[in-house]
Amino acid sequence: MRVLFTVSTWPTQYAAMVPLGWALQAAGHEVRVLCAPSQAAAVGRAGLVPVPVLGGMEEVLRLRLQYHAEAVDGIWPYPWLPPHPLTGERLDRLDAFDTGRFEREVVPELDASAARSFDAAVSYAREWRPDLVLHDPGSLEGLLAAKVMDVPSALCLWGPASPHDPEHMRIVPTDHSGSFDRYGLGPFDLDMIERVVDPNPPSLKVPVGAERLPVRYVPYNGAGPTPEWTARPPEAPRVCVTWSTALSTVSGPDSYLLPGSSPPSTGSTARSCSPRPRRTWPRSARRRPRCGWWRTCRWPRCCRAPRPSCTTGAAAAR
Repeated sequence: MRVLFTVSTWPTQYAAMVPLGWALQAAGHEVRVLCAPSQAAAVGRAGLVPVPVLGGMEEVLRLRLQYHAEAVDGIWPYPWLPPHPLTGERLDRLDAFDTGRFEREVVPELDASAARSFDAAVSYAREWRPDLVLHDPGSLEGLLAAKVMDVPSALCLWGPASPHDPEHMRIVPTDHSGSFDRYGLGPFDLDMIERVVDPNPPSLKVPVGAERLPVRYVPYNGAGPTPEWTARPPEAPRVCVTWSTALSTVSGPDSYLLPGSSPPSTGSTARSCSPRPRRTWPRSARRRPRCGWWRTCRWPRCCRAPRPSCTTGAAAAR
């Protein structure tokens, strides 16, 4: 069987699909992953075969625009302003981003790029002829290709976020390019999503409005070398603190700071797993709380390390 994946430019959204790709390949199926050129290396490191033909709006930009609109509408949930949608820099006032100019000068090209991305997905599907198409919430190209080819498809969730969340929180983008309409399917509608692969446990199920295909969640947070210190027995109870930079990328650097709670014992050794070096963390994340156990901690960095390698030998993980 040939299985076609399409993924967005946001690794957070498609990381949960990687183990599914492994399982399909191990069972003897052919898997190809349509992605943007910016994601080809990450997909390849995951052990899957990238086909870098997609384009369109970057997910980071889409989410930042969404959050800026929330702030304008007065429903932004944080006490600080969202970052500038284009640069990611801190905003000191909302009108520092010229929405009208952006819509006049940038949006038409983004829509044209999205249309080319949809066309590329359909063109590849016509040539490769997949039997099944799987796509992440941010990549509607897979859904369109499956509809055009008349093969089954499924949206793959990454966690407890629903395609039917309120508009300002929705993980599924809108087809501003009109590509579904161009291919004779009518305007895009959420009811076009017929199946959803759901890795959430029963207690975290979200509304999906489609046939739910439950799967066991298998963690994957990227590939990378294992630090040599993970093979050494810890001198004291090892505490592994993990956190992401995805939220701070789209919501601002103060949105996801280093946890400051204390473990139950003193004399612990803290190990940090972060996607970027500590020198680039927000200033507040570099400060150590004034509690006894923290003063005894050491901070070797574990940049872009697979989480299993960091939790090896850990007495606790957070």
